[in-house]
Amino acid sequence: MAHRTLFDRIEKLLREERAALVSGNVAALPVLSARRDRLLTEIAQAPVDPVRLKSLRGLALRNAELAGAARNGVQAAIARLADIRAAAGPISSYSASGARSHIGAARPAFERKA
Repeated sequence: MAHRTLFDRIEKLLREERAALVSGNVAALPVLSARRDRLLTEIAQAPVDPVRLKSLRGLALRNAELAGAARNGVQAAIARLADIRAAAGPISSYSASGARSHIGAARPAFERKA
């Protein structure tokens, strides 16, 4: 019966992890990951319940997909910010002789603040 409680705890944890991923609560993920690692150590020593293991595997795979989507979203945001920063700078062009020139205002060497 103790292993059933263990499976229930892991399932609850995976559902909490999914909720954190869906809501964007990345601050909760390290805590959940540490708890998951401890529970996985325990389950390695528990009697095997193939039906419950299959269910847990499905939950874990779904969470992995969500984590991958979150990672892709962050990478896309970083790339977009880089594009925005690049667009704010001067545009480079080449003259007929091949010399590089900048079109637009040059950035000041320092920023003035009021």
